[in-house]
Amino acid sequence: KDAYSKSSYLRKFKYLPRISISQEFPYSPEDEDRMLLDTRDKSKWKISKSLGVLTTRGVMETFDILEKISDRFNLLTGGSRTALPHQQTLRAMIDWSYDLLPEKEKILFQHLTIFSGGWTVEAAEEICGGIDDGEDEIIDLMTNLLDKSIIYSIENSGSTRFNILESIRQYGVEKFEEKLTDTTDIQKKHFEFYLKLLKGSDDMIHGKEQTKWYAKAEPEQDNLRSALKWSIENTPAAAIQLVKEVMNFWEFTGNFSEAIEIFKRITEKDTGLDIKDKSEAQLNAGYLACNLGDYENAENYLNESLEYFKTADNKEKICQCLNTLGILNFNKEELGTARKLYEESIQIGKEINNKETVANSLINLSSVNQTQGEYDIAFQQCSEALEVYREVNNKHSIARALANMAALSYQSGDLKKSMVFYEQTLPVLEEIKDFNASSIVYLNLGNLYYSLKKYSDAEHLYEQSIALSKEFGYTNLISHSLIRLADIALIRNETDKAGEIYISCIKKCDKKSDKHKLGLCFTGLGYKYFAEGNYKHSLMLLGFSEELFHNIGVVISN
Repeated sequence: KDAYSKSSYLRKFKYLPRISISQEFPYSPEDEDRMLLDTRDKSKWKISKSLGVLTTRGVMETFDILEKISDRFNLLTGGSRTALPHQQTLRAMIDWSYDLLPEKEKILFQHLTIFSGGWTVEAAEEICGGIDDGEDEIIDLMTNLLDKSIIYSIENSGSTRFNILESIRQYGVEKFEEKLTDTTDIQKKHFEFYLKLLKGSDDMIHGKEQTKWYAKAEPEQDNLRSALKWSIENTPAAAIQLVKEVMNFWEFTGNFSEAIEIFKRITEKDTGLDIKDKSEAQLNAGYLACNLGDYENAENYLNESLEYFKTADNKEKICQCLNTLGILNFNKEELGTARKLYEESIQIGKEINNKETVANSLINLSSVNQTQGEYDIAFQQCSEALEVYREVNNKHSIARALANMAALSYQSGDLKKSMVFYEQTLPVLEEIKDFNASSIVYLNLGNLYYSLKKYSDAEHLYEQSIALSKEFGYTNLISHSLIRLADIALIRNETDKAGEIYISCIKKCDKKSDKHKLGLCFTGLGYKYFAEGNYKHSLMLLGFSEELFHNIGVVISN
């Protein structure tokens, strides 16, 4: 349990397809670091376990084999010379099995190597078709490959996926390329299938089928990456369509860093990209860059996107641009500008009778009111937005509205009510795997326990928020938790530790856009010097922090 909670890498096993590790598997806590060699390459575990039995040397432990699996086809060289050819090397063993396959099974095996991270029957039928006259035979051929252990199946939540060990997949790729020098046809089918899978992601993310759609798309992330890589390198004009859909999906899951890198790769090529598709991608990229603290690029993306949608008179997208620009200015602590942008978005949203667009800007406007101490107004705005989200069954937004209401209750001093809202929020976030919102909730729950003087619990929650933020690149959130950890160190009279954290945060703060954080750090340092009896420095820093808060119009509540 301790290893699971402490290691962000081991925690990923929760989200991987089922991996069977028998009770006889020789694992001990000391092996944790060695397990982290490559948690994404699931095939290594199965290969290393089976080869631990097959190796004739008898002295290689499972982890020793695991470390050497990068040389997949030479691992068993050096066995007995009297052994059968298919036992002498892994390559020979796979050759032996492959040669026994009927021709149609060989062709399907080669075609299945197009997949990364597994596939469904529907995907195989659509992408690997053309081997025979009927779809039913694809299933029969897959069943034969399954019986011969060329592929394997994974049952998950009532659905079946198929996969192939990476060593065998690489062998199949070689055979496929030997037979067919141009794989463009099947690569194109693969790209088109996964584009169709995500098509309309913006509507699905905010619709009633949100959870069902996510469950269908989430296991296909490796295939999406593969389709993106091929399309960006070969058909960038078409790739932008998949890029904007994948960015929607990764925005939903909080995978901001990878999404923004994909966007940069496609726009750097910029070979006749469709302006509408590009502008929609820029809108997403602006939001992602904003959450990653890259305000300069975020502003450029959003302004270019807004300019196009104004020209096209697309009022729904104009609302989204204004709302995201509001978030950007809120993060930069330009509260007055943020308020104007949200209010403009709300006005246009009402004109086009788009309740959800209005709700999105309304809940963001509540954050401005919350920051300025208008808690009752902010709570009412969150309640109105929540009603709309429940009406359309948008679980993603329901969770965020509940989290905001929990934070407002906390700041209003109603800790019991705050805890109730957080208890309603976390199960929804767990269901939809919204890591960005989860990291925020961990932070805010930490604040709640901090107020209750349960400092150990608060510390644990702040550390969870930091771990999740580091894993997914939410740099804007990390300093908030660090400042609170410094506050806890100060309460424990660990003044040196507290001072180090405050100073490290000050160094990372942007002097123009992080005035709130700077104020909190200078306040903490003021109390540190007071505890150490340095009253002159204490008075100076506390006075400076008070002036900072006054200048940005922030009301501080502990």
